[in-house]
Amino acid sequence: MSDDSSCPVSWHYWGNSCYKITETRFSWSDARDECRNLGGVLGVPSSYQENEFILLQLSQTKGMVWIDCNDLEVEGIWKCREGKVEVAYRNWYPGEPNNVGDEDCAVLAKGWWGSEGQCDLEEGIGKCRAGNVEVACRNWAAALFQACQCYTFMYDDSSCPESWHYWGNSCYKITEAAFSWADARDECRNLGGVLGAPSSDQENEFIAQFIPLDGAAVWIDCNDIEVEGRWKCREGNVEVAYTNWYPGEPNSKGDEDCAFMLMRLGEHQWHDVSCRILKRAICEMAGRPVLHV
Repeated sequence: MSDDSSCPVSWHYWGNSCYKITETRFSWSDARDECRNLGGVLGVPSSYQENEFILLQLSQTKGMVWIDCNDLEVEGIWKCREGKVEVAYRNWYPGEPNNVGDEDCAVLAKGWWGSEGQCDLEEGIGKCRAGNVEVACRNWAAALFQACQCYTFMYDDSSCPESWHYWGNSCYKITEAAFSWADARDECRNLGGVLGAPSSDQENEFIAQFIPLDGAAVWIDCNDIEVEGRWKCREGNVEVAYTNWYPGEPNSKGDEDCAFMLMRLGEHQWHDVSCRILKRAICEMAGRPVLHV
């Protein structure tokens, strides 16, 4: 699940991104640089819903924020971006942008967008101090606040719950208890995941390293319960083409309809067996991206 806990302290989560209105005031270009320093980008709403979310954060500070929207390259052609992605959404106040006084950068205030004074000011125009940062500005109010949108996501073991292990954008866990195949599948669902089934040699190797002892085995989501001899292997609802059967397997001796991975002398191949036998299970869930600033 993603919520405010997905973001650093003082950042707020919405739409798979984290947002922060900085306390320090900047010119437009310095605001953009500051957001980059924080690991993100200067934000710009790409929908009415995002605009409203930023406005909600802004209402707590009673100010206005710079957004990444400008006509610096060509006068009158406004480019609005989220990182390097062009944003088609606009929410200009009626009559804006009007370019009064060479207004080349955009702010968000009271839900509307407006064009404001020069983004990068020449020396001698005037300076306003915000904390320990000296900000050159013509229109002090325009530099009052700025919005940063940060989405520098990384995956590692911290993407997974405790005692789960990260690999290939997923988290894996071998259960402590042993279950029948059907109960193993239910247990993985109860843990928030699915009964796993390797889809490559690399994934098979990764799972094998967590099988605790030589001779130990774990259930995988591979069976021919529906049609005898037609084995279906899945990761969640996705059919897996990869298999790693031990030579001569599956042989279906004694109504063997479910598959397990066996660790034996460094080998970790698949066997079929009765679904009623008790074995531990390999559970898999999607990893959660963790925000790093």
